[in-house]
Amino acid sequence: MDQPFSRGLNVIMHPGDSSKAQVAQRLIGEFAQQRADDLFGLVLFSTLPLPVLPFTRDQDAIRAAIGATGTSRALGETDVGLGLLTAASYFDGRPYSGSRVVVLLSDGGAQLDPVTRQQVSDALSRNRISLYWIYIRSRLSPRLSSMGLTDSAADDVIPERALHRFFRTLKTPYRVYEAEDTQALEQAFADLTRVERAPLELRVLQAGTDLRRWPLAAALAATLLLGAASLWTIRPWQSAG
Repeated sequence: MDQPFSRGLNVIMHPGDSSKAQVAQRLIGEFAQQRADDLFGLVLFSTLPLPVLPFTRDQDAIRAAIGATGTSRALGETDVGLGLLTAASYFDGRPYSGSRVVVLLSDGGAQLDPVTRQQVSDALSRNRISLYWIYIRSRLSPRLSSMGLTDSAADDVIPERALHRFFRTLKTPYRVYEAEDTQALEQAFADLTRVERAPLELRVLQAGTDLRRWPLAAALAATLLLGAASLWTIRPWQSAG
């Protein structure tokens, strides 16, 4: 992710070029800004997942968290399985109130063992999460499918294809974008904005509502009723003689 998008056969970063991570960082920020009513959370992952931001609508916090992703260079080793499990856990115990999406942004794949595959599948299914994988492909990286050929078991030795084949077996919706340049990455986020338009159900407790009117009215009515009952039941005192 620290390398630029290639220009044909050229993979050398020129002065002023943006790395793939920087381009992705900018587009993620624009995507979040366009959906100010949505909740966003952020998880970074290498050998271990790093929860950066819990669910929030605070645009300042979202921008700060996205900006923090560019403070260091990416690591070579990544555990995609733990990253996905951490992202899915954000939805644990939350009432379902709208579309639930995990966007996996990476420039490579991973080999997941059978136990991790089952855990990821169960977590996404349990929380009804749709998975989107934006695969930022480098010039020398493998494509996710052999062009014009059917899938084969031999694809499982290639981490990117193995991960893609596993995602296709999920019980929840899955969509992949294969981005080889800035324009393709922009198109991926534009398409994600377009397809995820399900309305959210929000429960808002409005502070400051005056709740005194009805209790006071009920108290006044009860007082008048008691006064009328007293006048009806008490006889006037009359002196003897």
